[in-house]
Amino acid sequence: MQTFRALSDSEMEIMQVIWQLGAPITTSQLRHLFAHKGWKIQTLATFLTRLVDKGALAVEKRQTANLYVPAMTEMSYRRLEARHLVES
Repeated sequence: MQTFRALSDSEMEIMQVIWQLGAPITTSQLRHLFAHKGWKIQTLATFLTRLVDKGALAVEKRQTANLYVPAMTEMSYRRLEARHLVES
């Protein structure tokens, strides 16, 4: 089993949006949704890469865009988080 890695507040904020949408989303769409944060494209790309590395997101390359989809449900993440808390 993969080691649990908790999501940061910003990563969780991104995942909340993706879970609510329930559809694949591109980096450009996420950048638009988080424009109020003032994140540069590199910052958002870093968060997305970390989310993929942590197993929260899956990425599919489509021509020139990356499509991001949840690799787990919010409930699954919460269960892992709780289990990690109890075990530690």
